[in-house]
Amino acid sequence: MNIRNYINQKDYKHLSSWINNERIHALWCANRIPYPITEENLNHLLLTFQKASGQCAYTVTDESDIPIGFFIYIVDVAEKTGFLKFIMLNNEIRGRGYGTQMLALALNYALKKLGYFQCH
Repeated sequence: MNIRNYINQKDYKHLSSWINNERIHALWCANRIPYPITEENLNHLLLTFQKASGQCAYTVTDESDIPIGFFIYIVDVAEKTGFLKFIMLNNEIRGRGYGTQMLALALNYALKKLGYFQCH
């Protein structure tokens, strides 16, 4: 698995296919954008998050660079805190440990590569 910045042109079709009913949509975004998800609504939301607080959207890919997951990461540098939100995993691979691997990879990325947290 790899993490990279979310690229709308490459990733939107995958993410939108995973959000395939109103329940999943509500759980994923707390209805912050209307269902069904549209490229325009998602891009607006991501841009709003980024401008307001520097939140970044990431895509998790398999070894062939096929998207398998998505999350938004927000960090408060002053407080040295951060959290993940809007976490989504491809429906077809759920229940096989990929979500756990994805979260571990995301935390490792945040802790070590971005350097925003100090491990104690």
